[in-house]
Amino acid sequence: MKNKRLWLFIATHRAAALAYLIATILYSIYQFYSPLNQFVGFGLMMILHASMWIFAAVPWIVAGMLCATIAIVFWLAAIRSSILAALVGFAINYLVVSLLTTILEASIFIEITIGLIVAYTIFSGVSWLISRISVRRTPSIVIGTIFLGLTLYFTPILTHPIEARRATAKADASFKSAVNGLSFSPYYPTYSSSIYPASAAKLNGYENIAYSNETVTFTLGDAEVKQGGYLNGQDKVMNFVDNCTIYRLWF
Repeated sequence: MKNKRLWLFIATHRAAALAYLIATILYSIYQFYSPLNQFVGFGLMMILHASMWIFAAVPWIVAGMLCATIAIVFWLAAIRSSILAALVGFAINYLVVSLLTTILEASIFIEITIGLIVAYTIFSGVSWLISRISVRRTPSIVIGTIFLGLTLYFTPILTHPIEARRATAKADASFKSAVNGLSFSPYYPTYSSSIYPASAAKLNGYENIAYSNETVTFTLGDAEVKQGGYLNGQDKVMNFVDNCTIYRLWF
């Protein structure tokens, strides 16, 4: 008896399950396949002869196209309030999956796997909740579009500070790693002159993380002074007194 009920449940909800799967795949393309926006952007440029400004609106256009496709799939699967379910489900997925992938910072395979599971769960849950209420087509479009627009706007505002802090931490770690590989200690110029004040010292060759030119340069008026590392059998190239750490030099 239990097996019959299970198969009856699967047969009854098979169309909806397939619709949620298709919606999940379409959303995942938007979330994890960034070239899609480029293809659409260049296509619109060729058709409309628009300038590069079109790329500012492309993510919104692509999201609207995918939501319309998902709404059609939901309608074919006889899911109630298909337009509202597609728009709200897509918007919530964009917010939740974006935050999760930003916080976790896992490999792309793990991010896609988590995104697929979360997206399917959200689409099915949102559709089930919305099916409990009756909303006409026009209010569905208005409410869903506003909800989607707000989510597309505010989600990058939430994720960008996290990504910025992480990028800064990585840059600091790369800098510290490169500094640890130096074979000399940098010095601040200590010569003082009322006529030729010394400029702040700067470290050369750190653009490519791996130092290519292990020198510290500063100027005394029009003269450029360069300090190198230790030379075999010699003292320091320039005998400065006040030692400084690389962190003072960095700032």
